[in-house]
Amino acid sequence: MRHYFVNIFRNILRRHLCSEMNSNSLIGRSFLQPTDFSSDEIKSLFWTASEFKAISNGDFRNNNLENKSVTLLLTEPNIHIQCAAQNAGNFLKVPVKVIVDPVWETWQFPEDAGRILGKTCNIILLKSLFHSKSKALADGAKVPVIILSDKRFANLRTLSDVFTLREQFGYLEDIHICWIGSPTSLINTYLLVVPRMGIKMKYFACQHSGEKVSPVTLSAAQHLGKIFTENCTEVSSMNEALSHSKIVIMGSNLGGQKQINDHNCKEADHDFFIFHSMPRTPVEICPTIFASDRNLTWASYRNYKWILAAFLLRTLADHKHITEPLNYVQKNQEK
Repeated sequence: MRHYFVNIFRNILRRHLCSEMNSNSLIGRSFLQPTDFSSDEIKSLFWTASEFKAISNGDFRNNNLENKSVTLLLTEPNIHIQCAAQNAGNFLKVPVKVIVDPVWETWQFPEDAGRILGKTCNIILLKSLFHSKSKALADGAKVPVIILSDKRFANLRTLSDVFTLREQFGYLEDIHICWIGSPTSLINTYLLVVPRMGIKMKYFACQHSGEKVSPVTLSAAQHLGKIFTENCTEVSSMNEALSHSKIVIMGSNLGGQKQINDHNCKEADHDFFIFHSMPRTPVEICPTIFASDRNLTWASYRNYKWILAAFLLRTLADHKHITEPLNYVQKNQEK
């Protein structure tokens, strides 16, 4: 009898959770920086991406996307983002117009560029250089703007990395990761995303001389309070960062540090994995590790498509989840 009532309670709770997560409407929302979405909203976005990926070979249609269009604005060509945006548009059957304009960021009033683009599409995907210019463009656009990448934040890459981690392990909470390299937009974004997902991160950001330097978003991350202090730790050496880490994330330059190889990765978890940035050189990582099954970089790049498709649908149309919520807690830790 007790088992019967426990099952009833679980079913009620599951329906409640599905209803609660389905209430996370993102219609009309912009995503300019990592904290623009709550952790529940990011999880709901991942949920949609996961549903899309599950039907990747099927025929997806949403009538609310009819007559919608997307503009991808770049300051220079980008092979990863252009391929992902076109693939996401093809999956949703939404046209994607690509504009490469290196000049608009020199405008004194970038919001005017936003007004021009906002009249010609329903959502703008943006990869630029300067975050302040991107925000000004978004102010003028009057349609949702998703900043994929600029010198301050690497939003698409970070979300895709985290989504890939959950896909690889089946959970996120208490996974131990580390960052090694010069301070870049990627570590800036990681600091504002991973602690809210319950991921434990050690980070060693350093100059080309090897001197430690704190990322520019550290102050903003510290405003997350207990969530940040319990999950993120700044360390003073590469070996300290590697110690017992399950995931090693590297920038495209290690800031004068030694190459990541089989020898120093003995400090990491015996079953470690890596993410690496592109373009790469032989300096940062030995070819053996990069070419191995430990490398999740390619899986993350492939997931760009699904993260972008989720952004496009959720900001343009209603979406009701059709599957159970994704799991974020290791099974043997669940109560």
